[in-house]
Amino acid sequence: MSRTEKDSGVAQVYAEALHQLAVARGVADDVREELRWLAGQIDEQPELDRFVSSPLIDVGDRAESLDTMFRGKLSDTTVDGLQVINRKGRLAILPAIAAAYADRHRELRGKVDVEVVTATAVSDATRGRIAEALREYTGSEPDLTLRVDPSLIGGIVLRVGDEKADASVKSKIEIVRRLLEDRAAREIHKSHGLVA
Repeated sequence: MSRTEKDSGVAQVYAEALHQLAVARGVADDVREELRWLAGQIDEQPELDRFVSSPLIDVGDRAESLDTMFRGKLSDTTVDGLQVINRKGRLAILPAIAAAYADRHRELRGKVDVEVVTATAVSDATRGRIAEALREYTGSEPDLTLRVDPSLIGGIVLRVGDEKADASVKSKIEIVRRLLEDRAAREIHKSHGLVA
């Protein structure tokens, strides 16, 4: 078993225990959002990543810092979970725990998280059509997160779990650009006698 597989299994154990506690306390949705936010912060801030993953930081010192940084800002369930994960020396896999928690939460709710990225804001009617199409495709109730990215020019990008569907104008332009570059390279090679 690889280290990644082992970490994934450990993350699922912690995620399941935290999810059960959060459900019992009625804060499962809040904890999911807080863990997602924390994982994003770790990804975006190298100093926070070092703080959670460094074996050189004393567990007690890290526990105090966790309380200072997050107590009163995040739910007690999330902060208590962080403290347990810290005591067990597993805080470095917090992003994997957050992902496993979100998967478990979706599974129990019969929902699937979907990120919808468009060049402009979508109307309520369009949002409804997207949700209906995703219901048919996934067999689950989609939990839509809408985001606007003007660089797409037009079209839509969908992320359903690990799957990505890119029907944006930007991606189509990129495909045409690559095809033209490949053709130009072949023509140059051919004109110099480099291609039989």
